[in-house]
Amino acid sequence: MSTCCNINETIQDFYDALFAYALTKVEDKEQAEDIVQEVMYRFAKAYQNNTEIQHLRGWLYQTTRHVIADHFRSLSPSSELTEQMEMTPDEPAEFELEDELIAQMVKLLPEEYSIPLLWSDIDNVPQKEIAEKLGLKLSATKMRIQRARKMLHEMFLERCEIVYDKNGNFVHCDIKITCTPLLEIEKNLTDNQK
Repeated sequence: MSTCCNINETIQDFYDALFAYALTKVEDKEQAEDIVQEVMYRFAKAYQNNTEIQHLRGWLYQTTRHVIADHFRSLSPSSELTEQMEMTPDEPAEFELEDELIAQMVKLLPEEYSIPLLWSDIDNVPQKEIAEKLGLKLSATKMRIQRARKMLHEMFLERCEIVYDKNGNFVHCDIKITCTPLLEIEKNLTDNQK
């Protein structure tokens, strides 16, 4: 497995974030807990089978979406949410572009926040290792990463038009026409993929 070296650290680093994400979808703590347990079980199986995972964070969130979709499918086989959450075959390339755009957006943050966030959420470096690299305590590193995530969220709200479905679920976002730096970054990334 190319992107993680310690399964326990990976589970510790992602568990809370995946739980929070699942909770926003199912709105039941026990069910969200079950969903994350299933995701971590699938991750452990992939780890044991030496499955190649190029983008760990993306893989974990994609797996979480699939488990949530399975949950709703079990409740109502024709659930619209199930259809919305299923990923189409051509979405991975789109996600790679979105991941790269997000990485570029992170770089627009002040360096003291952008570096730990890039290492944590883009490069999947364990937070303990980030703390050592930056010469910070683990708690200070976690605080910087959390603050950086909040700043990035605020940047999204300020610079992007976010589209939700009728149930209030995120569908996609478009960069506002007034945000020249992000539009330029998006154009360059799209050109490079051609």
